[in-house]
Amino acid sequence: MVTNGDGETGSCAINSEVVSPPGWNYNGNITQVYYNDSILIYGAPAFYGPGAATTDRGNCLLYGQTTIIASMWQTINLTNYADSALIDTGTVKFNLSAWLGGVSNQNDSATVFLSFTDQANQTIGSMTSIGPVLDTDRGGLTVLIFRQTSGLVPVGARSTSLLVTFTWGSGGYNNGYADNIGVYLYQ
Repeated sequence: MVTNGDGETGSCAINSEVVSPPGWNYNGNITQVYYNDSILIYGAPAFYGPGAATTDRGNCLLYGQTTIIASMWQTINLTNYADSALIDTGTVKFNLSAWLGGVSNQNDSATVFLSFTDQANQTIGSMTSIGPVLDTDRGGLTVLIFRQTSGLVPVGARSTSLLVTFTWGSGGYNNGYADNIGVYLYQ
């Protein structure tokens, strides 16, 4: 459901380029960058923890670049994925997931928020979030850790808004990292 949640659509940055991710609205220098790019001076972040060995990270990830607090967002029409009558039974569930992380010994981080709106574009239900994954969560390592949450899609929901914020804690760049951002519906 998410467009370019893996940072693989379009080109990826080389060195200190800013390559904004296609499919997202954004504020700041959100950049999709190659995992092996030299701008990642602390090395390419590894996927870490349960599921890491079987997850395809692809070639690129998303990060905040030089913006202190950067954000990107997109709106997803739920009726493209589930019938509105089914949503209104209150039995459709969602799963929000992403690999989130940052650089060793810094609290640069990414957080993913999910909210729902009705046909009149009014917010309904509660906002859900995953992250941030701070340095203590990462054990002082430059890694991405899988985070997920799930819940019920509110009755009357017709769209969902996905917001990702990248927050600069210290160092020369906003090394809050995100990859494989996903939203899924199921029953």
